[in-house]
Amino acid sequence: MNRQALEEELTVQEVILDSLQDEAGEDAEVQRDEARREIVRLKRMLRTLSMTAAGGEAGQDTSTRACHDAVSCLCKC
Repeated sequence: MNRQALEEELTVQEVILDSLQDEAGEDAEVQRDEARREIVRLKRMLRTLSMTAAGGEAGQDTSTRACHDAVSCLCKC
């Protein structure tokens, strides 16, 4: 998922959680718990995505990235 899709899904889950605040019953509590877990998961994914973006592309080691940051690529990719 890209950042925009994650942010949109986070917004949806927050709206779902908010809409369940006045609901009573065990089923509502289960749905609230699911929404809270999903919000935590999405926030983690966004945080990981932010850290990855700050440190370079995911899966690229620094030697490869250094090559691609150079004016002319040494690996002829």
